[in-house]
Amino acid sequence: MRTPLGFFALVILAVEGILAVVAGSTDGADRTFVVIGMVALVLFLVLLVAGMAIWRPHSLYGHGQTAPQDPPSSAPRDSQQIEVFQRIGRPGFFISSFDSRFLAEDARIVTDNFPRSSITTRSASAQGIREGLLNQKFDIVQLTAPNIDSAGAIHTNDGTLSAAGFMELVRHADVSLVVLASCQSVGLAAAAAPHLSRPWRFRKS
Repeated sequence: MRTPLGFFALVILAVEGILAVVAGSTDGADRTFVVIGMVALVLFLVLLVAGMAIWRPHSLYGHGQTAPQDPPSSAPRDSQQIEVFQRIGRPGFFISSFDSRFLAEDARIVTDNFPRSSITTRSASAQGIREGLLNQKFDIVQLTAPNIDSAGAIHTNDGTLSAAGFMELVRHADVSLVVLASCQSVGLAAAAAPHLSRPWRFRKS
């Protein structure tokens, strides 16, 4: 009897019990009226509860209570995930490739999509990558290097740049996004991921 619905059920049981006793002690037209009253009372309760369920469903559960909810799912929901985006109107790009043709094409694509962006290009050599990332801050780094080993080390014509060394340069340049345009880049991506966990959204300008 903690809710109005339970109270109504208890009252109906009590009243129906009393009417049943009265009907058993009477006969003729009086018994007929009592039976009709019992049926009418049940129909009235059904209509009352149906109306409350349609127009005021919360009242069936009592004051301050709500309808039972499904147990929370342990699976993450998109609506519960909070992401923070930073909008950048003039992103700075550092593009490094072992092939000069790729450098020109990548720079053209970036310029077409981000006309106000600043672009710095360097050959994909250990010296070129170091000089580029040590001398300037960038938002995005794109690296096209054909020889990256399973540990993430970048092998170039003038030497080897380890994954840790590359990530140190990335942190020094305050880079937010690294694009690895290389087939064998899983090791380097694994080294870079923990340091690039911030989501970003870039706007064409």
